[in-house]
Amino acid sequence: MQERKIKKIVRLYRVCQFMDKPLYSVKLNTFTLKGDIGPSSTCKIYRRQLKALSVNLSIPILLMDSEGGFCSGADSIIKSISEISPRICVVNVGECDSAAMDVYLACRWRYATKNSSFMIHNCLISIRDAFKNGKKMERKILNIVKAYDKSFYNKIYDREVLLNKEQLITLSKILQVNAPVFYSHIKNIIDREIKSLAFSDANSNESIVKNTKVSYEMLEEKTGKGQDWFITADEAVNLGICHGII
Repeated sequence: MQERKIKKIVRLYRVCQFMDKPLYSVKLNTFTLKGDIGPSSTCKIYRRQLKALSVNLSIPILLMDSEGGFCSGADSIIKSISEISPRICVVNVGECDSAAMDVYLACRWRYATKNSSFMIHNCLISIRDAFKNGKKMERKILNIVKAYDKSFYNKIYDREVLLNKEQLITLSKILQVNAPVFYSHIKNIIDREIKSLAFSDANSNESIVKNTKVSYEMLEEKTGKGQDWFITADEAVNLGICHGII
């Protein structure tokens, strides 16, 4: 890839960022993924943009600054990349966390700015998104957990409850023992989400091991207990996550 061209585009991105505008340019063959990744239904714009850029002979450049988001949304973007333009260059211009890492690793050429960062962890689900009456169900579940397991409640309580697979299994056990009737009504949903998280974790880990120097053993050590693994740009180069710093 032409590093001089990428540096020019990154500088232009900073100007657009200052003006609070996403950088999308057919002339520069560049588009931006900034902020949270929404559900798959909200990610169609990236497919349209990539399709428009793929008409050109030059390689599309994706600028990323994302905290992650929905696994389904990330999967949708990855599918678009594989179907439309597998030869794509990506630049981490801020942060590339969680589900955004899956998108980043799906690109052929991977770069980062010097002060950018990466974060890997197990996939999470939102209690609100899992149920139809999301906020109401979240409050009810939290009240039960608070009454019977204050320690676990303190670990998971936040403005929006996000749980990894192990935490969801623990929650399931607490509800099953202490609120069996209530649990019987939501058991199928919880079981479905546990299976979904297991599938997403397996796919994400496979992608990391396949496309970098990170091993399954290293992933287990760094993220196996539900912890976040933060990685600097320099560390990302050494780990084979990133091909170079711009």
